Amino acid sequence: MDCAGKLLEATVAPPGAGRFRPVQALGWGMACLLLGIAAAASALAVQRIFAPLGLFPLLAGVVLGGLLVVLMRAGHVGHRPTLVVGAALAVVATVVGQHFLSYRQAVRAANAGRGPWVAALFPEHVPPQSFAQFLREEARHGRPVGPLTASGLWAWFTWALDALLLATPAMVLVVVSARLPYCDRCGSWYRTVRAVRLEPRRAAELASLVGLARPRGPHRLRVRMIDCPGGCGPVGLACAWSDAPQAGTPDHLWLDRAGWAPIQALLDRPADDAPWPAAEPGGKDCLSPRDR
Repeated sequence: MDCAGKLLEATVAPPGAGRFRPVQALGWGMACLLLGIAAAASALAVQRIFAPLGLFPLLAGVVLGGLLVVLMRAGHVGHRPTLVVGAALAVVATVVGQHFLSYRQAVRAANAGRGPWVAALFPEHVPPQSFAQFLREEARHGRPVGPLTASGLWAWFTWALDALLLATPAMVLVVVSARLPYCDRCGSWYRTVRAVRLEPRRAAELASLVGLARPRGPHRLRVRMIDCPGGCGPVGLACAWSDAPQAGTPDHLWLDRAGWAPIQALLDRPADDAPWPAAEPGGKDCLSPRDR
């Protein structure tokens, strides 16, 4: 059997996505809503100190996306549509929340110490009657954009652009993280349980075992193993040569427990300082039967 054929008998299908769980989805949605409101309040406070044009919403989106990823990992939510909907809810809550909190601040400021005579003499100090009226008035007054002032439709356009700049990194972080392996049996995300760097001889043996092309010469191999906390699903294995990462596995190789046993035994074996095996003249990097 050639090198590549040794792996095919042990490989299994990768773990699928998590299934929909109503209670978990409800909890995720509520958590995203609360996180979005908290992010809106924080962004409004930070804007008074640091708010570079265009950069601030991007940074806010990165922070929001990072918090959503931490939340999804901590809550072990694995249903991808649920994650995307919750992230979108957090983004909407953050964007709308900033304007709504500004509206409430404007109402409180206008009502502070205001008597009936103030409203009669200074009608411009009358608080807005609704959130929609507040937005219309803010758009009419205009928004500073560098040396210019964007008013009317241009003010709405800048608000929409800020929302897009915030939503893009937040949604990308969640969508990319949601594609990571998830075990639906125990309802948890896969995590790295072992990461080693093999010396040339053991590296050559592992490359032969899993059918990985081996460059000529003594090279070390970086190996990473991922598994679910419950140990109930397949095991993911990723390999990359230290000086040629592009020659490694393009993705995780998924092995059942029986297929993982010989690899585990090889990783547990002490380092071998014997000379590394030379490649075959035909270009295949399998070990000889004597070296196996």
